[in-house]
Amino acid sequence: MSHWANLIAVLLFLSPLIVGWIAFVIIILVQHGWRAALHMGGFALLALIILGMITYGFSLLPRSIRDDIQIAFYALSISIALCYGITYLLQLNQRGALWVDSKPQGFVDIGRSRFNALPLVFGTTFALIQAGQSGEDILKMDGNTGLALLTLIWELSLALAFITIAFRRFQIRERGMVTSSGRLIRWTSISSYEWIRFQDKVELELQPRLWRRRKPAVVTVPPELRSALEKHLEQQIGPPRRKDNPL
Repeated sequence: MSHWANLIAVLLFLSPLIVGWIAFVIIILVQHGWRAALHMGGFALLALIILGMITYGFSLLPRSIRDDIQIAFYALSISIALCYGITYLLQLNQRGALWVDSKPQGFVDIGRSRFNALPLVFGTTFALIQAGQSGEDILKMDGNTGLALLTLIWELSLALAFITIAFRRFQIRERGMVTSSGRLIRWTSISSYEWIRFQDKVELELQPRLWRRRKPAVVTVPPELRSALEKHLEQQIGPPRRKDNPL
C-alpha cells in the first residue's frame, strides 16, 4: 500500500474523532466563548495530531500485527467504557431526590428532561451512521468480522459518551451534590469544606477511604446556585472551616 493510501486510511480511521473534535470546539464556543474554545480546542487538536502520527506509523505494520493490536485496543477501551457506564448507571440510582437543578447555557427543557441538544444530537446521529456502516461491513463478511464487530461496539461506546455528556450538569440532590462532570459527592463523604475567595468554588475535604487519605475535591458551583449550596452544606455538614479560602 502506498504512503498516500496509508494516509487516507488513517484519516478515515480518525474521522469519528475529527468530527468529535469539531463538535467539542463548537460546544465550548457556545458555552464558554471563543477564548476557551481556542485554548481547549488547541490542546485537543495537538492530541489529535499526535494520535494521527502514531496511527500512521501503526498503518505501516504488517496486517496480522495491526489486527492483533486493534483487537487488544478495542477490547481494553470497551472494558473501560463498560466499567464507567455501569458506575454511572449505579450512581443515577443512588443520587436520591432532586433538590436544586441548574440550567447551563445551551440546555433545553422538553417535558421533564433537561439536556444539551448539541452533544445529544451529535451522539445519536453518530451512533446511527456508524451502526449502519459497520452493520453493512459485517454482513458483507469482508475481512476480519470479529474486528469489525469490536470496531462497531467501540464506536457506539464513543457515541454513548457524547449522549451522557448531554445530560451532565450541576445538581444538589438528597444524597449529595452532582458536579458538572457527573460525579456524585455524597454528603456523608464530606468531612469539612471552605469556599475559595473571589471564586464560585468550594474545596471539599473528603473522608478517608479504607487505609488512604483522599485528595480534597474542588468543585465549581454555578454562581446562581451558590447561596442554595451554602444553605445545604450548612444543613448537612455544618459551617465552613473558614469564611473564604484565599488560595
